[in-house]
Amino acid sequence: MALTIKPSKALNEFIKALPEEEDCPPNVKELKSRENVMLTNLDIRWIGNYIRKMESPKVYLHELVKGCEIILPTPPSDPPRNKELEARIVRLRKEQEQRQYNKMIQNVSRTPEGKEESFAAEMKLINSQLIEVLGFAVSLFAAFAFGFTGINYMIGPLDLGIRALLGVVSALVVAVAELYFLARVLGDYEFFHFQKQKKMKIS
Repeated sequence: MALTIKPSKALNEFIKALPEEEDCPPNVKELKSRENVMLTNLDIRWIGNYIRKMESPKVYLHELVKGCEIILPTPPSDPPRNKELEARIVRLRKEQEQRQYNKMIQNVSRTPEGKEESFAAEMKLINSQLIEVLGFAVSLFAAFAFGFTGINYMIGPLDLGIRALLGVVSALVVAVAELYFLARVLGDYEFFHFQKQKKMKIS
């Protein structure tokens, strides 16, 4: 893109004093005959080449262009924007932002759900344990009551020590059976926690 240059007084006088040249640019020829003619960077290049060919008197181009006014070209205006293209860009940007948002909340939304399911399963198992322990205590009390009072009604009055011994023996028999089932429940609880920790390590 060519620059527009307003020649200085020294450059103007130098051009007017130039002899006629066949390869002289049109702007330089026009400036020889009238004022207020703008030059281009191509014209300045021609003048520089001409000065290098001169033998005397020696003139320097930088002295001639000193004081010249350079007028920069106006940049081309932006082409009109396509409204349909702008709408498509906005839509694609929103879709990209939505995908990024969904990707960010993907793990966040899954974590509470997994914790809730794990907590519900653990509470269910704890409730089962509490029921087993409560049943164990009730069974022991019922077995002791049967041995302490039930046998007394069945075979007649007995000494208090014998009745207490029969109650303890009955409670022990029931306790052995109940402990077996209670151990199974506790074993299931330990197995549940083992599987849970194993799953967490794998994930």
